[in-house]
Amino acid sequence: MLLRGAAVDDVVIERQWNGFNAGAFTYVLTQYLWTALTPVTVGRALGQSQETLLRWGGSNQQPTASGNLNVDVSQLDSGHLDLSTLAKTPPIYDTPLLSQTRGQGVIQTISADGGTSATLWLGGFPPRVLAYLGPASVLSCRGRQLKLRSRDGLTGKAKLVAEANVTPSQGDQLPLGPLKSGDPIFEAVRSLPKSIDLVVALDSRLERIERVDATSALSALAFVSSTSDTALPADCLLAKPIMGRPETITASLRPHLGIAQQPADAAAPTELPENAGYGLFSLTRSLIPGTLTFQEEAIKPAITRLTPKLRSLLALKMLRLSENRASSQVPLRVSLEIIGPERKQLINRQTLEIEQRLAPSEQGEFIPQISVGERVRYRLFNQGAQPLYYTLINVDSRERLSAFCPVTDLSAIAPGEIRSSEDMAVMAQSAIAPGSSVAIPNAELSWAIEAPPGPVETYVVGSIQPLTRTFNTLLTASVSSGSQRIDPLPEPLTLIEALLSDLSQDRSNSNTYNLNVTQWATLNFTYQTV
Repeated sequence: MLLRGAAVDDVVIERQWNGFNAGAFTYVLTQYLWTALTPVTVGRALGQSQETLLRWGGSNQQPTASGNLNVDVSQLDSGHLDLSTLAKTPPIYDTPLLSQTRGQGVIQTISADGGTSATLWLGGFPPRVLAYLGPASVLSCRGRQLKLRSRDGLTGKAKLVAEANVTPSQGDQLPLGPLKSGDPIFEAVRSLPKSIDLVVALDSRLERIERVDATSALSALAFVSSTSDTALPADCLLAKPIMGRPETITASLRPHLGIAQQPADAAAPTELPENAGYGLFSLTRSLIPGTLTFQEEAIKPAITRLTPKLRSLLALKMLRLSENRASSQVPLRVSLEIIGPERKQLINRQTLEIEQRLAPSEQGEFIPQISVGERVRYRLFNQGAQPLYYTLINVDSRERLSAFCPVTDLSAIAPGEIRSSEDMAVMAQSAIAPGSSVAIPNAELSWAIEAPPGPVETYVVGSIQPLTRTFNTLLTASVSSGSQRIDPLPEPLTLIEALLSDLSQDRSNSNTYNLNVTQWATLNFTYQTV
């Protein structure tokens, strides 16, 4: 059985991460195997890998497999894998998953001074999270806690900070006792810095004066740092399109991606004019929708024009850092269904807490296709013993963020601070009760898939603590929208900062967000509108 990052002769991503080099597919697959749902089949591995790669800068890289797969290989290459296809594929590498191997990493060595410190391998963390994992982060093993002290690439140094009587993290079912080399470790507290920048790479093809002016303009934006396109990693690339390079201009020629200064559903021109201005691109040189103008411009005014988009990209970057399906101890499940003559469930995602302690359920397709105009509904299930406060955030094909405000009576709470007991009572009524579910939108409504076609990311956040800052921000934005759905968000970065503050267990710390896996869950998935 042979797994490839893409078909032969296709372009794949190989890049420098934080302290090491790796092919993107190799990294994605490795991380997936540490946190995979059983059965770990070839189809699930390829589907999950492609979905993750799509979120890593919009890569259209499609992993492939060959060998005795028991299915039509073209089904795997299509990226739209249904349950019957997933079930027919053999175990990854034709090898079943070993028991007690899930986790965010493993203990490599134990110190000789009674096991007070350890060297950790952290390959089970999502790459985006690992890059910002702070020294206040806590991991658990055998009911004990290890505080991360430092990290170099995939290797971390940690110190034992607590003995037994610690609530075991999800999956931490090893017996109490001395820590041992080879023990899996589990995330307990995720510490993220509040001062996260959007890293913008400057295309080396820009003239020297362009790079100087761009560096000066970007330095005026407190939330942005700039680098060269060879000093990776970066979040996006500031460049002009390269004429005649399909991998560069394909995105700008696709009508479904939308074009700056045109109606959202307008078709793109059949070819790029020679005097196209500046735009933002992924590191694979795919155009970020809505960032390219088709007229000459100086680079400083271009950066001014792109500043709202840069803020939105930083909001998306920070939102992605909250995803914790594999480590969350909050039993949250979300499904996406098409509403029509026959209701069809397309996607079902859940935390591993449900998978390991409750009843497993089917995941549904990876990156299913939904036609523009079809009506959909989300369902959120609280399978725990405490009420869950929640919100839902979508990222459309133009990478615009929208959000859902769960407070049903928008007039009951005035925009501003939620302080009174009456305000808290109204907010509590919007929480998902233990053992129940909510529909978004409610049973009388449904949302129609809107143009332009393209990938759509969904993030569902559940918390056992009230999301007061988040709801304050949403209520303020809802005044102008007049509905529970705010589309698009006027200030997405403000909302995501409020959300991370709500999720942080230590709100007195002005430098970091400290997120406890027993308190929150963020689930995400992607679908393609056509």
